[in-house]
Amino acid sequence: MKIVRFIENNVSLVLLLGVPLGLILPFFAPLKWSLKYILMFVLFVSFVKIDFQEVFLYLRRPFLPLYVSGMNMFVAPVLVFFALSLLTNDKSMVSAMLLLAAVPSGVASTAMSDLMGADGSLTLIITIFSHFIAPFSIPFLFYALMRKVVHINYLGISITMGELILIPLVLAYIAKRFYGNSAFVQFLFRRNKSLTAVPISFISLIVISINAHFIYEYPLEVLKYLAVAYAVYYFFIFFGLLEVPKMDGKRRMAISNSKTFMNVSIGIVLAIQFFDPKTALIITLSQIPWPTMFPQVNFVMKKLRLK
Repeated sequence: MKIVRFIENNVSLVLLLGVPLGLILPFFAPLKWSLKYILMFVLFVSFVKIDFQEVFLYLRRPFLPLYVSGMNMFVAPVLVFFALSLLTNDKSMVSAMLLLAAVPSGVASTAMSDLMGADGSLTLIITIFSHFIAPFSIPFLFYALMRKVVHINYLGISITMGELILIPLVLAYIAKRFYGNSAFVQFLFRRNKSLTAVPISFISLIVISINAHFIYEYPLEVLKYLAVAYAVYYFFIFFGLLEVPKMDGKRRMAISNSKTFMNVSIGIVLAIQFFDPKTALIITLSQIPWPTMFPQVNFVMKKLRLK
């Protein structure tokens, strides 16, 4: 129990541990076949926490979450693509950052909104909408923007995204609808943090171990990728705030969180299955800034007097 309490009190640290462990333990690389199934488990655990009744209420007035999801899933990735295309000829870098910008909102973004005093319900519904849009938007963006330089299986991405999202979502709904009071579902509620953080960290461990040789050989390249990733994250913060500049602070914060705290794990799994190893490495390294963004977003919100 002490280990579980430590994990739940130090989620950011646990998420980051996958990176150094992947460098120390490169023999985990052959387990890359398991990434898809680990992520499906993580999404199932996360979706169990969703209040589906609240989601259904928002569906009656879907304009705002649809608008925000469209901006997050289409406009932001296009802006990232053109900005980086002007700054670098590194196609793997452009592919990775486009994928990072195109993945749906992370389920944890709702928790971030709750911690900041933002509108957590709005973040939640945007997260749900973005997960339904992603199987179509991600293949479309890469086909429209990069088909001449990145040759990938667009149908395969759509099918994989559907499996990753719809299967855990349906199973979570069934679990809550028919077995909500069972010991199993209550256990998922109680240990949600540890059951999410540990598998995500393990995903990072596997992908880093696959690319450990490159990291050891080109450390300056790795630092460059991290610098670009941080710049993209800061773009996400302000892009979200500017989507609805006339709304109240709580909603603007919620929308910003829905873009900043995206589901990087989906990007990692897609990169492993459909992109080159360098793109997979860059998108994995982009997970490093993720757990460090909460205090920075909090700081920005206070400076802008949205809190």
